[in-house]
Amino acid sequence: MLDLSIFTKSLDGQAVYVYGLGISGLASAEALIKAGAKVIAWDDKEAPRNKAAQFGADIANYQDVDFSNIACVLLSPGIPLTHPVPHPIVEIAHSREAEVIGDVEILGRVLPHHVKTIGITGTNGKSTTTALLGHVLNECGMEAVIGGNIGNPALTLSIKETTQIVVLELSSYQIDLCPSFRPDIGVLLNISADHIERHGSLAQYAAVKARIFGHHTRPIISIDDRLSEEIFDVEAEMGKAPVIMTLKQPLPFKTDSLKTLTGKHNHQNALAVYLVCQQLELAPDKVLRAMETFPGLAHRQQIIRTIGKVTFINDSKATNAEAAGKALEAYNNIYWIVGGQAKEGGLHGLESCMPKVKKAYLIGEAANEFAGWLERENIPFDLCWTLDKAVSEAAEEAKVLGEEAVVLLSPACASWDQFNSFEHRGQVFEQCVKAL
Repeated sequence: MLDLSIFTKSLDGQAVYVYGLGISGLASAEALIKAGAKVIAWDDKEAPRNKAAQFGADIANYQDVDFSNIACVLLSPGIPLTHPVPHPIVEIAHSREAEVIGDVEILGRVLPHHVKTIGITGTNGKSTTTALLGHVLNECGMEAVIGGNIGNPALTLSIKETTQIVVLELSSYQIDLCPSFRPDIGVLLNISADHIERHGSLAQYAAVKARIFGHHTRPIISIDDRLSEEIFDVEAEMGKAPVIMTLKQPLPFKTDSLKTLTGKHNHQNALAVYLVCQQLELAPDKVLRAMETFPGLAHRQQIIRTIGKVTFINDSKATNAEAAGKALEAYNNIYWIVGGQAKEGGLHGLESCMPKVKKAYLIGEAANEFAGWLERENIPFDLCWTLDKAVSEAAEEAKVLGEEAVVLLSPACASWDQFNSFEHRGQVFEQCVKAL
């Protein structure tokens, strides 16, 4: 297990202030308290505050805390560091020379030296690539654990003496909170417009992503989009010998047998995993056999069931147009369920996918906006508003087609208008499909 006392001893008797008690914040508070740290914690919601108190944390809003005895602030990734303005707690911490860090930074400080770290970042594909890499490494006999943004908080990972590799999915928010941690191998999959409201500009978003590559990190970087290619060029000029990743390069094996990795985007995910395995000197035939047994991820082009000739696919994780485009490119005769809380740019960029769409079923607050876009593209649509109605209508009309078809939930939107999370949205879709 992780020896967090390495970190708590460095506090020199001072406290850790944990601000934001989501999944990772609560996990961090509990782990640090168990390791002997004094923890003061706060969240705007009462329920997580009560849970932290049960672990032994003192509960206090930052306005009521004496920061002269705070060594560091462990910040929720969702709290703004710089844009549009720094959160007041960030300014207070900096004025008192207290570090502002995240749980991944602490993990990096306490990991045993024998454990290699691999960091996966990018706008799309991070979770699938992280899960696939963890699966392949374990199947090839290397003991690996996965965590970070994929849902396993960094300070809860089960690190044993036999653990060889930690694979971390890293969002830009998490990289922002890592002043010193850099993985041994870093992978940049792609960069497209996302989280501009957090970082202020696309250029700044890309700059944060590029911080995954430290002085001793071996970079593996896509050159299939302009911003990633620019980062590749910078890393090359610095003499780091980055590994080129591009969809133009074939894998050393055929991908026909990879049933849970269909579509061009999954070619990139598989390629990224292969290039990491190449760095680790794993045999390509073993890597292929391991990929063939990958079960796939929930909410990411997840096949729920097939009724007659109609396959129902849950791609609820597609929270922007680019992610939805990956799924739309992978299938034909698509009955597309789309909508929710629109991201900047709406459905722009999906024009080339529309010949594959038989009809669209619009849900959520973006329904009217998307209706206008679909009208311009001459795509038939229904304003369904709710997911249950969309599933019912799409299933009925796909069945009438009389040939192989796909009912695809790939919303190209955030879920917050009608659901607690994209996972919740996917679960509701699955319930609707199973009730047919």
